[in-house]
Amino acid sequence: MRRLMILVLATVVGTTLCGASVTQAQGLLWQLPAGEKTWCRYEGTYQQVIRRPESTEGDLTLDWTRHVTLKSLGKEDAEYKGQTVPCRWIEIKVITGKVKEGLVDAGPGNNRIYKLLVPESEIRGTVTEPLSDSREMYISYIPIAKGYRKIGDEPTAAIEGGVFDLYPMVSFLRHYRTLEVAAQDEIIASPVKELPSRLSKGTQQSETPTLRTTSTGELYRSAEAPFGMSKWTVKVVTERKQSTSPRTEFAPAEEVTETMLLNAIGEDAESELVIDDVPAAM
Repeated sequence: MRRLMILVLATVVGTTLCGASVTQAQGLLWQLPAGEKTWCRYEGTYQQVIRRPESTEGDLTLDWTRHVTLKSLGKEDAEYKGQTVPCRWIEIKVITGKVKEGLVDAGPGNNRIYKLLVPESEIRGTVTEPLSDSREMYISYIPIAKGYRKIGDEPTAAIEGGVFDLYPMVSFLRHYRTLEVAAQDEIIASPVKELPSRLSKGTQQSETPTLRTTSTGELYRSAEAPFGMSKWTVKVVTERKQSTSPRTEFAPAEEVTETMLLNAIGEDAESELVIDDVPAAM
């Protein structure tokens, strides 16, 4: 049973990030904190349900604790789109595992740190980029001037391609093209303080001849949260079928639910990732 749990977890959250990806980034990063050393930590749960219609034991449900820490680590000018622009170092740490003696015990590959130099202009609280002719273009990734990653006990490595993928390595939140936004704020009670937050709901679906994935997210955005998010819940439903079967044959295969709440804030952020000897990606 323990071996099965490790394999299932590795399948969902153990994919290595490398190269350029078109991904959903600002689902989590909506603004930059004013303080260059500001950090915040989200704590919550990650649940996976494996549908087993043929099993006499029913579906398999696996639960873990997840912590996501975001840090602002100072400013640096860097080249981006042929110009030297102000950037911000952002470090993201993700731990997923079981709680033992008050600490999250992450298995191999489930303790990850990413250090990103992000053009400040690219964190603007929208999912579109303004163009020169008064139009807007949907952007489903976060550009970086450079970046590094460390997964488990692996050596630190440069991130290639000039973009960073937050889904699903950091969070299951997607960069929803359309959000249904509530008319009024509501108060989210967190261990930090009560945060006036605005609920947004989004859905995104992708489909291949054998796989259909539907992501449904509820995002609580708050100007008083350092990076713009106070709470979120996202559910990802995966359905499968044979490639030659009609679409009506899609059947539920697994369901992932991630629920996170802002738990702590500080102004003394320090990097946990040493990059002095790691060459930047070309």
